[in-house]
Amino acid sequence: MATAEKAKNAPAEAERKFPLWPLVGAVIAFVSQKVSQRPEFNMWLYWLAFALVGIASLYHLAPRKNGKVVATPFNLDVMGPLGVLAFTAIVSTYWVKDDNTASTVTLSLSLGGFAVITWGYWLATNKRARDFQLLRDRLLVAIGVSAGLGYANFGHLHFDNFIHTWDTYHYYIGAKYFPEVSYDRMYECAIIADSEDFSPDKLAKMREQRIVTNLRTNVMEKVGETVLTRPMECKSHFTPERWVEFKKDIAFFRARVNDKRWEEIHHDHGYNASPVWTLLGHVITNTGNATLDQVTFVDLFDPLYLALMAAMVWWAFGPRVFAVAMLMLGCNWASRFFYWTGGALLRHDWLFYTVAVVCLLRKGKPFLAGVAMAYAALLRLFPGLLLIGPVLAAIEYARLRLSTKPGTPAPAEPPADPEEKVFFWQRYASLSESQKGAALRNLGIVVALPVALALYMLSRDPALGRVAALLIAAGIVLVAVLVALEAVTARIFSKGPRWLDPHFARFVIGGALATVLLGGMSLQFFGGVETWKKFAANTSKHAATPLTNSMGMKTVFSSLPWTSGQHLRDSKVLDAWKPWKDKRLEVYGMLRPIFYLAALAGAVLLYFAVRGSRGLLWASAAMGTGFIVIGAELTNYYYVFFVAIATLFELRREAGIWLTALVTTCIFIMLTPFMGMSGWQDEQSVAMSIASVIAIGGIWWLFTPWGQKLAVEPEPEPVIFGEPAVAVAAAPTAAKKKKR
Repeated sequence: MATAEKAKNAPAEAERKFPLWPLVGAVIAFVSQKVSQRPEFNMWLYWLAFALVGIASLYHLAPRKNGKVVATPFNLDVMGPLGVLAFTAIVSTYWVKDDNTASTVTLSLSLGGFAVITWGYWLATNKRARDFQLLRDRLLVAIGVSAGLGYANFGHLHFDNFIHTWDTYHYYIGAKYFPEVSYDRMYECAIIADSEDFSPDKLAKMREQRIVTNLRTNVMEKVGETVLTRPMECKSHFTPERWVEFKKDIAFFRARVNDKRWEEIHHDHGYNASPVWTLLGHVITNTGNATLDQVTFVDLFDPLYLALMAAMVWWAFGPRVFAVAMLMLGCNWASRFFYWTGGALLRHDWLFYTVAVVCLLRKGKPFLAGVAMAYAALLRLFPGLLLIGPVLAAIEYARLRLSTKPGTPAPAEPPADPEEKVFFWQRYASLSESQKGAALRNLGIVVALPVALALYMLSRDPALGRVAALLIAAGIVLVAVLVALEAVTARIFSKGPRWLDPHFARFVIGGALATVLLGGMSLQFFGGVETWKKFAANTSKHAATPLTNSMGMKTVFSSLPWTSGQHLRDSKVLDAWKPWKDKRLEVYGMLRPIFYLAALAGAVLLYFAVRGSRGLLWASAAMGTGFIVIGAELTNYYYVFFVAIATLFELRREAGIWLTALVTTCIFIMLTPFMGMSGWQDEQSVAMSIASVIAIGGIWWLFTPWGQKLAVEPEPEPVIFGEPAVAVAAAPTAAKKKKR
């Protein structure tokens, strides 16, 4: 009787009303198809409309308590992530057929990642941060895995082709014949090789019509008036045997493309890798003549680097940050893999080591992080800009230590790791028998893949197999030595000046040692200091040549609405883009003082962001990576460095919102679905540069003392394989039952 009376007096559950906002969004999506000019985008609008209606339906049917949804219906904790993977697999197999359709799928994934992260943010603002944790984490990981596949066009690569002939040609020939062609003779020597292989009729046509980029000036010129009049300027640098081998390699790449494409390849800007990059590139390209098997082998280094990078992010940060990093890898249109550099030679080694800096610092291995930092900077120079973050962190550490009384630990000081000064063989000896077995199994798994690759190569080509085996053995020994040095430096810097961050000191020592060794090797094998002078001159020349796919804050300050390619490109002159290039340089010259002021303002904002993080070294390195947008002008495919910035999602969920919003915006800019949007690449690059600057500024702002006031609590520990998280509102009831 009492129970019935209590039920009678209980407040009635609010009447369920089907949510209107998803229906409004679906209607807008359908209406937008009337003004869209791309069929791929129309299909995406269909997907969006059905997704909104489906989400609204699930929300309407979901179980509630006190008017709040408290559990996921229809086993969505499992079926939701599987649905994401199934959707990706189906559309990738039956719908993706070119770059535009692949980009449309990545648009869906980036928007899905944005929605999941924003959903978590909204729950946190409503004091329900742990609601649906299992569903949200699994959805994010499923989206991240799918996005990672998008970096390779969902398995389609270059659509039935793995090797990127254009890019591989430059780095393969440039590295293999670097002693002969250096930085300025590659195109000239290729033209001479062509002339010796062509028939008289084809040679006559080449003399009259073919143009090439002069790699000394980056200006276009006719080969009949220049290169072909002085063949010995190139051939004098070759021995007869090397010239024959060079001609065979040129013939291999020439046969992979049509005549027009082969001419266009030589309108690019030549070989621009550093002498340190050339160390490994020269070794692996000189394993034999260019054949399909040999070139495929050397181009497989990049997929291996990317797979190891993804595994490293999971190891250092866990599944949630891994998912956001994969979203930045696969959904950032500016750095699309197989469109620009996929299937090429060692184009992502710098990325692996740049991301390794943040991951190794996160795992308390600053010496190894310093080595990775030095290698990344010596490979591509611009990764060195992330150093501004750790330097500011060291300054903040000193400020905090000096502002506190002796004996009081500064808030920025990381907790001591009791195993930090212990060598790895000592740690292994202290393990139990079961732990030793597990450690050996894990080591076997890590080594098995490269060993299997080496054995496969030995069976296919003994020369390539021996090189692969040698590189694997050298890598294992090198890692063992570096890990031992990590413990040595930890002992050395365990006691030092109070103001000196011992982790930063070890970071610097690792970087300095790697710089001396790698720089010394490049001096020894490639012509000494003179080669580095040529590299510096080539880099300066390249930096002073505007490109339509350049990005960065400098690109923004080099462009005005009326100075774009659609207004200035002149097809009547030999170098059609020269008027545009000249105007870009003129505009930047006028706006250079404002650019410097903006860069200074960015550095100040970064300092306050580092200060807001209390000088956390790995976070400072991740934030410092963002300064690449401010301080460097790069071709857009290098914008994959945003993978390192994605690690900041560990501390601020708002960083994930900024990043997923950025990649969604960039894909939208590229697809140009509506009338009035520019399809000119230079204008799209400027728009994406503006979006990148805003995103980096927004992320830095999150960590400043002012931005922290508006931030919600970070994500809790990720839940992937655990029990479903229930709503906070239901927790007290469950706790009472447990007590009973």
